[in-house]
Amino acid sequence: MGRPMESLNGETAPMHTCRTHAHCVPCHNNILKQKNSLTEALSAISVSTELVEQELKPHLDTLLAVLLEKKKGAAEEIASSGILPILAQSLRVKSPLTNQVALVVAEMAREAAVRDPCIDAGLVTVLVPLLNSADEELLLHTGRAIGRICFDNTAQQDQLVQCGVIPRLVAIMRENLENDPLVNVCLLALCNLADMGEEHQRNFSIL
Repeated sequence: MGRPMESLNGETAPMHTCRTHAHCVPCHNNILKQKNSLTEALSAISVSTELVEQELKPHLDTLLAVLLEKKKGAAEEIASSGILPILAQSLRVKSPLTNQVALVVAEMAREAAVRDPCIDAGLVTVLVPLLNSADEELLLHTGRAIGRICFDNTAQQDQLVQCGVIPRLVAIMRENLENDPLVNVCLLALCNLADMGEEHQRNFSIL
C-alpha cells in the first residue's frame, strides 16, 4: 500500500493504488492527461522553425516518457504526426539533443508499424554516421535503433551492409568489450542485418 498523504484537514488519506484501472476515474484522468501532453508535444515539434534545445527538449521528454511506458499506439501516433523528418534533421549535426533523439527513435522502432516510416523519413541514413561517435551512450541508442529498424527488412539490410555497417559494429564491440549492454546491442544488430531471425535473438538479453 502506498504511503498515506496528509489531507487539508490534517487527517491522512491513502495514496491512490489502483491495480486494475477499470472504471477508475483517477486512472482515466491520468490517461487523458498523458494523451493531451503527447498531442501538445507533437504539435509543438511539428511547428518548430528552429532546432533549439531549450525549445524541443521538454517535448522530446514527453515523447520519451510515453514511449518508455509502452502506451499502446503511441509510436504510431508519433510516426503519423509528421515529425520524423524533423527528428532526422536534428540528427544530422551533433548537438545536446542528439542522444535524446536517437533514444526516441530507438524506442519508436520497437513497433513494426513505424519502421518503414522511419526509413522513408531518412532516419537510417542519418543514424549510420553516428556509429562513428566515441559516445558510448549514443552508440547504444544508435545501434539499437538501427537494429530494430532493419529487422525483417531485406532491402534495408542490404543497404546497410553496403554502407559498411557490419565492420563498424564489430569494431564497436572490440573497442567496448567491458560494456555488456553495448556489446549485446551490436550483436543483435548484426543478427538483424544477417536476417538470423528471432530464434537467434533470444541468445541476447537486450531488444
